[in-house]
Amino acid sequence: MKKVKDAPALTQLKQYCLEPQPVTKFIESLPKSINVYEMRWRGTYRAIAKKLAIPEYMKKCGVQNATNIPETVNITGTFKGGMSKDKMIKSMDLICKSYNVPQAKFHIQKIILMDTAKTNELTFRRMYKAIRLPDDKRKKKIVLGMTGGSGINHHNLLATLSAKQIICTMAKTEKTIVMCSEEIVVKGSK
Repeated sequence: MKKVKDAPALTQLKQYCLEPQPVTKFIESLPKSINVYEMRWRGTYRAIAKKLAIPEYMKKCGVQNATNIPETVNITGTFKGGMSKDKMIKSMDLICKSYNVPQAKFHIQKIILMDTAKTNELTFRRMYKAIRLPDDKRKKKIVLGMTGGSGINHHNLLATLSAKQIICTMAKTEKTIVMCSEEIVVKGSK
């Protein structure tokens, strides 16, 4: 007699997420009706390692590889409430020039967004989701995942931002299996 295995227990979790654009592009893409209340950002830049030539006398000493690895630049900061979008963009330009780091290397770690009337608030954090895109070798996708929302119309604020709802289904067998999909948020639906 064959032993029948129990069906795996399925659990679904849903979370609204935004695409993780570089800081400057994210600020520029925000609609006029949405302001940044607070943003914590980080910039990390590693220069390209250079292979060094190995003279024959060093090869005889056993040297197989020599590489010059330049310094890594790591910059963190916060934009607080009351700072205009233009001032944030100008500040990022100055930071990039001062530390010689490309703007594409600066990403958002945490952001709090508000509408202009300051009645709705959304909080997002940088995180990983187990979404595997076609032609993508990574196992996880980086997103700005919503960790909090308040106000009567915060759902419409999500739709204005073109947020996507990521639905993760977890199956518990001998191992935990996670599969996620994403849906675009539509105004007026909940």
